Amino acid sequence: IGFSKTKYENIRIRIDQTTTLNTAMKSTILDLGESITVVGKRPIIQRDLTSTVSVVGSDEIGSMPVEEFSEVLEIQTGVVRGSMGELHVRGGRSDEIVYMLDGISITDPYSGGQAIEIENEMIQELQLISGTFNAEYGQAMSGIVEVVSKEGSAKTGGNLSTYFGDYYSRHADYFRAIDDFDPLAIENYQFSLHGPLYFKNFTFFTTGRYYDNDGWIMGLRRFMPRDSSSFQEADPDNWYIQESGDSSVVPMNNYKKITLQGKITFTPIYNIKLSWNTLWNDVSYRDLDSPTSKYDVYEHLFQLNPDGGLKRFQTGISNIFQLNYTLSSKTFFTIKYSSTENCYKHYVYSDPYDSLGYTQNPSDSIGYVDPDRLKDAQQYAFYTGGTNMEHFKRSSRCNLMKFDITSQINRLNQVKAGFELKKYRLKLNEFYIIPRKSSGFEEDKPFKPDIPPLNSIYHNEYDKKPVEFACYLQDKVELSDIIFNLGIRYDYFEPDAIVPADLRDPSNSKYYIVNFGSYQDRVEARTYSGDRTAILDSVDVLGNSWKYKYKKAKTKHQFSPRLGFSFPITDKGVMHFSHGYFFQIPSFQYLYVNPEFELAEEDISTLMGNGNLNPQQTIIYEVGLQQQFGEDIGIDVTGFYKDIRNLLGAEIHQLYTGLRYARFANIDYGNTRGFTVSVSKRRSYGFSGSMSYTFQIAEGNASDPQAAFEDASSNPPVESEIQVVSLDWDQRHTMNFNVSLGAANNWSIGLIGRIGSGLPYTPALRNVRTKFENSERKRSTSCFDLRAEKEFRFGPVKLSLFCKVYNLFDKMNELIVYSDTGRSGYTLQKLYAFNVQGVNTVDEYFNRPDFYSEPRRLVIGSLLEF
Repeated sequence: IGFSKTKYENIRIRIDQTTTLNTAMKSTILDLGESITVVGKRPIIQRDLTSTVSVVGSDEIGSMPVEEFSEVLEIQTGVVRGSMGELHVRGGRSDEIVYMLDGISITDPYSGGQAIEIENEMIQELQLISGTFNAEYGQAMSGIVEVVSKEGSAKTGGNLSTYFGDYYSRHADYFRAIDDFDPLAIENYQFSLHGPLYFKNFTFFTTGRYYDNDGWIMGLRRFMPRDSSSFQEADPDNWYIQESGDSSVVPMNNYKKITLQGKITFTPIYNIKLSWNTLWNDVSYRDLDSPTSKYDVYEHLFQLNPDGGLKRFQTGISNIFQLNYTLSSKTFFTIKYSSTENCYKHYVYSDPYDSLGYTQNPSDSIGYVDPDRLKDAQQYAFYTGGTNMEHFKRSSRCNLMKFDITSQINRLNQVKAGFELKKYRLKLNEFYIIPRKSSGFEEDKPFKPDIPPLNSIYHNEYDKKPVEFACYLQDKVELSDIIFNLGIRYDYFEPDAIVPADLRDPSNSKYYIVNFGSYQDRVEARTYSGDRTAILDSVDVLGNSWKYKYKKAKTKHQFSPRLGFSFPITDKGVMHFSHGYFFQIPSFQYLYVNPEFELAEEDISTLMGNGNLNPQQTIIYEVGLQQQFGEDIGIDVTGFYKDIRNLLGAEIHQLYTGLRYARFANIDYGNTRGFTVSVSKRRSYGFSGSMSYTFQIAEGNASDPQAAFEDASSNPPVESEIQVVSLDWDQRHTMNFNVSLGAANNWSIGLIGRIGSGLPYTPALRNVRTKFENSERKRSTSCFDLRAEKEFRFGPVKLSLFCKVYNLFDKMNELIVYSDTGRSGYTLQKLYAFNVQGVNTVDEYFNRPDFYSEPRRLVIGSLLEF
């Protein structure tokens, strides 16, 4: 007599959470060989959770009407999408989120966004930690996005998917050519393949995707960049208009990407596991705005000259190597190494010296043209020629080494420790193309493009190699009636930067005392090209002997304590409380802006980086309750408070000359508070779903780190806020739901809904504020997305036909509004828009399709699984 064998199936192990298996063993006569199979279900209540965690599996993602995993994040509790499409977690800024793949950060150090594309097809599990997080996570103040990638299996399989579609909207008065339905305007081709390789215990998973979307905002090619027009005459009949375009419709916010991703796993012996994960993407697109650049020429003005606007390109590649070694049944360690590189560039033509050759060769009509072409049409007019003269390239690479060891010291106590080393390399080259001057101060005729010298305010270049190091220790104690999570983290940062020793002379201006024979004079060194033997001395702006006045930026050290505990209140209810300090170095772009410290000749026209920026700090308090009802329903209620200090902002400095400039500094502050309620139902009887509601207040003295600089340089100047106001993404009420119903292996329908109260805006009349900053509200927003699928089985092969409709009801959500009316479709500026010097009307100029959300998008496709 003994116990029968017990086999567990469909047991789901989650990241950093304890999975408990409780099964009653059945006594039996041993030689019968009888076994019991236990089919696991995902627990509704996670007893060891000490913070808010949202988990979405691959099956759930597959049933949703989503294309990118950011759309999955958007419907999670506490997440708000801002007016420019950026994501905010519990009121934090958009760059306060860390993105991780298989325990490795894939965050772009320059911008704080994703460095590499991750396709939904590759995701086994997506986890968002929006509350406090353990000491193993760092360099984040709002949230951790953790993706676990799929692995191969012992059986070969895969799928092929394709779909086509276009935008189908009734709002043709706002979106040009939107009623011209083209089923090939959106194309998607995707595959995945998994299975064993030739060697034993060798498996692979790979997926690839080609996606091309023409977008929903169209330009009209009436003009070419080379066209030259004149609207100076008062009588429009005397205007000279050169119009050589073909009047074809041209996409203005198109998007195309190619991705390849794969993972190889090898288990040579039972206690060793090796894996290699590689990802690559190539993206090209156009956008209506250029938020990454200070030389912003708003692309809306290129609506009739679309070939003169910027083209954008982004490539990324990442390789992750991992070794898992099990020392015993209670202890294992992992060693990880990764190399991730992200490259971004935008320009009109890749060669900055590419200019029109039609003066010598009439067939050559491609190249940069005289920037005066952008001045031909003025006064509320679209460009009738010209090219955007901005040229921008950057790359960021991170080589990372990470070690973690986990040991279940006893049944109640789990200890985890580790360290990681990150070595970065950031390269940037940005400039504004200018006319060439071969001799003296006269510009070459015909126009020839040139690159400004490095000592110009219009040219920046750097190559930086900052270093990060971190180590941590955390302990999870699981008693019968309470669970503790305790941790401490140490972070070290070496910025690889210099900073001015005298902030009243950051450019370290050098002047020569020059002997001109009959007299002596002081001449700025960078402009002097005369006789070097005539230089008598070198002095600074105060007349003192010139000397090098820069110093190395300081290294930064920080300790971060973390505490959390949970305890059961009933057999189906758990409460938790957590508290922690979280620090984050600002995105590296703010450290290295204007690395040569050049100053413009105008007041408040220069913004400088700061290599001495301190870590930003957030202190978080959270309390929550999980409660299960019945077998399939769970409710989570959580309250939170975040105190944010040392936020990135800009402060104004005055030069010895009296002019002023701005410099990034840790001077901003804010706080967020609120509560969330979420209800989820596990699939039963063909139905599953979830619904969440978030109430939160996000306040601070500034939404944008550049706010103080922009306020001081505006016309007229605006006094920056010294008290907390609503932040740009302060959405007080947010409700999301996700519903899925259907019959297994037959049909399914998925519906996602997003409803949000209006975001704030600052009322102003003719650029003069009429009330406090962000004191009024835009209209509320809502969007519903639908996915319907029908399955057909042919032996081991499954064919699915599906339809996806995004923005099902074609709602025109007003994302950006005119400050004088609070509406996207009307402005009082029309009353003052006289004497348009161009070919467009006033109504056409103020019609802004980019102020609205994406119109209805319809795609139809098929999925073949084998």
